[in-house]
Order: sequence, then C-alpha cells, then structure tokens
Amino acid sequence: MTLPPLSIMGRLKDLLRANTRSLLQSDRLDRFLARLITLLEKLRNRIRTVEMELEEIEEERVLLLKAAESTEKQAKEARAQGRDEEAESLEEQTHHFRRRYEAFDEIYQRLKQQVETLRVKYRELEEIRKAAQTRMAPDFDLDAKFDALEREIAENAVEDELQELKKRLEQEK
Repeated sequence: MTLPPLSIMGRLKDLLRANTRSLLQSDRLDRFLARLITLLEKLRNRIRTVEMELEEIEEERVLLLKAAESTEKQAKEARAQGRDEEAESLEEQTHHFRRRYEAFDEIYQRLKQQVETLRVKYRELEEIRKAAQTRMAPDFDLDAKFDALEREIAENAVEDELQELKKRLEQEK
C-alpha cells in the first residue's frame, strides 16, 4: 500500500480541519438557537403575563373612576340638600378613589411602556433567530448582541413594577 503524496495529505488535513470547524460552528449555532428559542419563549410568556395584569389594572382603573364620579355626584346632592357631614365624607371618599386611580394609572402607563419595550426586544430576537437559522451568522458576532439583549430583558423590571403596585394597593386599603 502506497501513501498518497504529501501535498494530497496536506490538502486532506486542511479539508478535515475545515469540516471539523464547520461541524463545531454548526454545533455552536445549534446551542445558540436553543438558547435563543428558550429566551423567546420566556419573553413571550412574560409579555402575556404582563398583558393580563394590564387588563386587570385597566378594569380596576375603570371601577375606581366610576366610583369617584358616583361619590362626587352623591356629595353634590348631599351638599344641595344641606347634609354637610355626609357630603364631606363622600368628598373624602371621592378624593381617596381619585388618588387610587392616579396610582393605578401611573403604574399602568409604566407597565404599558415596558410591554412595548419587551415587544421590541422580542422582534429583535426573532430577527437574530431567523438570521441564525438561515446560517447567515458564520462569525457568531450575534452572540454578543444576544447576550446584551438577554441581560437587558432580564433587567426589565416588569415584575418589580407589579410588586410595587400590589404593595401600594395594600397600603391604600
């Protein structure tokens, strides 16, 4: 058995190295895609959760506004009928309802803004996923962008905002 010439052996080694590198990059890309898909699922779930919380907050805001309007109307009627003590009590209730409404509204607006931010990040991650799945990311500079987005999403304080709202509501009661 004769060995192939050295130049052919060199080319075979280069080809083997290139295939190995390609396989390693493919494996790395697969791991990257798995991480990305997991993050996308978590982000999608977080967005859904916050949207449900926003719906509940919106319902509470509407109820508080209606209660404030109702007590304000009752207070005016009581004043017109000369029942000043009752009118003062109703005015205090109106003021209380309006303060709670404002607290809900403030947090509602912040959460709404954060949901929009999360949606933007989700779209960015989807673009990264599409690029990675079409294997247009041979140099993997997407890793750094992905890590930065992942950190930014983790730092997004949606849960903190919800906890703050719950604490405020407990204090108001």
